[in-house]
Amino acid sequence: MRFPAPVTGFLFAGGRSRRMGQDKVQLPWHGSTLLDLALDKLRAVCSPVRICSNRQDLYTDVPVLADASVVIEGVECSPIGPLGGLLAALEQTKTDWNLFLPVDVPLLPVALLQQMVQKTEASSAWAIVPTLHGKPQPLCAVYHRALSSGLRQAAQEEQWKITTALQSAAPDEVVHWMDCTGAEADRWFLNLNTPRDWIRLQSLTEESAGYFQYGGR
Repeated sequence: MRFPAPVTGFLFAGGRSRRMGQDKVQLPWHGSTLLDLALDKLRAVCSPVRICSNRQDLYTDVPVLADASVVIEGVECSPIGPLGGLLAALEQTKTDWNLFLPVDVPLLPVALLQQMVQKTEASSAWAIVPTLHGKPQPLCAVYHRALSSGLRQAAQEEQWKITTALQSAAPDEVVHWMDCTGAEADRWFLNLNTPRDWIRLQSLTEESAGYFQYGGR
């Protein structure tokens, strides 16, 4: 699907995979890896595509953007969690709109990413954030780069949680909370943290191979 305005895709891939016990991004996933699966989904909707991570060992041809740091009382604080990746991306992106996707939500369909990007065309919001049963999913969202200064100020005030920083950086009227509640949506935001999660999510994919494995198209 093509969109009139370019959208940059950013993949969150900075976790240390402590609970998984092995490198999460390189986990095999139906003939691919979690990393390649997520990058392919972003490429289906965005151009260019980049990775947000302090890791430079991902061995991919996709540029890796190091997380931003902030200075608090004269001391540089880094890393500052996912907010650091979001902030670095919005401060360096060349496009107004930017789509973010975490590497560990393999059941999330391309169709949802397309829907979020489409909403930027007719929306006056600066952020399109999906919600599931009223709970925001800020790591899988679309953000306008105009939010960068407000988010940096929030980080300077040690508001590390993205939803808290977002509400500080922008009033509610410029954030579109996109309700995704539905029978299939309960699976979309399931993330991989442990070996048990890995086994369970692979079984769910096998149950709905036509929908999940191919991005919901």
